[in-house]
Amino acid sequence: MINWIKQSFDNLPGGASSKKLTGFWFVVVLSTPVVLTWLHWAYTHDDWNYLPEVLLIIVPAGLLALGINTIEKLKGKTNGTD
Repeated sequence: MINWIKQSFDNLPGGASSKKLTGFWFVVVLSTPVVLTWLHWAYTHDDWNYLPEVLLIIVPAGLLALGINTIEKLKGKTNGTD
């Protein structure tokens, strides 16, 4: 598993896709704690005024990070192994 992730740093086939790992990292590791912290604060203070802003920042950013690989495949820039 560790070697598979290490192979995402080179251009050889067989390793993890660095674009997918970046998207996963952004969505799960970076965004989730921020959203959960804000949700806890909003729930305890009963103040949901920032919900549209939070969703408009987190959701498109995550979709963009995860969609980069698909766009490159459609343009034919990848070799099909990512």
